[in-house]
Amino acid sequence: MTTEITDPATGTALAVEAMERNVDRIRRALESMAERMADLPPLMDARPEAKADGARLVLQAWTEDEVHAWARAFGETAEAVEEDGYHGGPALRTTSEFSVCGVPVRVVSYETFTASQWAARGTSAVAA
Repeated sequence: MTTEITDPATGTALAVEAMERNVDRIRRALESMAERMADLPPLMDARPEAKADGARLVLQAWTEDEVHAWARAFGETAEAVEEDGYHGGPALRTTSEFSVCGVPVRVVSYETFTASQWAARGTSAVAA
């Protein structure tokens, strides 16, 4: 029986090359998105994730309405889910997922409310 020993330096170099290819995929996706992004609400954060086994772009919006705007701009819908917030009060998590140039994109917002703010929203906060 023979045991194959993998050279760590070679494995690391191959992983870095794969990550670099995924960074390029994210760059192409962002370039493709640029024209539509110009008219969209600003983001709280953007987190490109390039790993050896894939690429992903997570965009953090401020509000539910902003996630819906991003979703519409890319021909998608968003889903809002009511939940208990981290602080114990009501919260709303809104997400939309789509792909640009083969790169998965996730737009998300997480809003927390006081009881009075939640009540002022009126009916269910979940939008289509």
